[in-house]
Amino acid sequence: MITKIRLGYATTVLLASAAVLFSSAATAMEIQQYDKMATSDHGEYFQFLENVAHRVFIDTGKRDLDEKMYHIFTETPPGDEIPLGVTEFASNLDRARVADVERAIKDPNAHRLEVEDAMLVTLKKNDIPLSQEFIREFRAFAKDFKPKHPFQVMELRAFDKMTDEDQTGYILQMLLVVARQMTIQGEKPLAAKVARLFTETPAGQKTPVGMSEFRKFLAVERLDDARQAAKTPPGPRVWVEDAMADTLRQNGFEVPNSLYTGVKDFKPTHPPK
Repeated sequence: MITKIRLGYATTVLLASAAVLFSSAATAMEIQQYDKMATSDHGEYFQFLENVAHRVFIDTGKRDLDEKMYHIFTETPPGDEIPLGVTEFASNLDRARVADVERAIKDPNAHRLEVEDAMLVTLKKNDIPLSQEFIREFRAFAKDFKPKHPFQVMELRAFDKMTDEDQTGYILQMLLVVARQMTIQGEKPLAAKVARLFTETPAGQKTPVGMSEFRKFLAVERLDDARQAAKTPPGPRVWVEDAMADTLRQNGFEVPNSLYTGVKDFKPTHPPK
């Protein structure tokens, strides 16, 4: 579990510069995408990045740096329970997450920080020099990761083509996935609270609070989707699940990763608009 921590100035500057220092044409894992993966895939991806770094150090003849990295990620300091490298990676990823959001707020078109940035910063802060050759090869291999639980999502543009009835059906499917995960985790009261948020209409209103807020977030996501589509090359398209996640967070709920993997094989029952 990655905890929220206060950003140190030096680390914040390094992370904010990571997109420039460590940029490459290779496709990497944006933090916002990583956070949507299943929890088990998080651990798999960290192990994958560690293995990639070891491979590149060996391939580039830097066995001394590979050995140093091995000790950082396997040796546990006295009084700790986790190797130093693992702890620092988690901290750097948490800092990068905050920096990424701040950058996106200031400039929606800014390059999004990536999980690889957190790993590279971790190595650099532990006095492991990183050549441009290493960074290029590291990113080239890192793009090959395949999650065991791939996203099951709907692009916003596809959602907008569905009839109102089918849109409601998809919303219900997302809510069922969220409620099921909460119940499995022993949080049945929270599942019931989510259900009430989307079904009970407050006095004087015509629509449940959850549905009203979901529609508002959809409108915001449509603007972001249009910005992504206008980029050269086009950026990743926005998902309906993002609007649902924002709605849940707005109301104090933790968003389960299953929201992005649990709605499978949804088939609209009506022709598109």
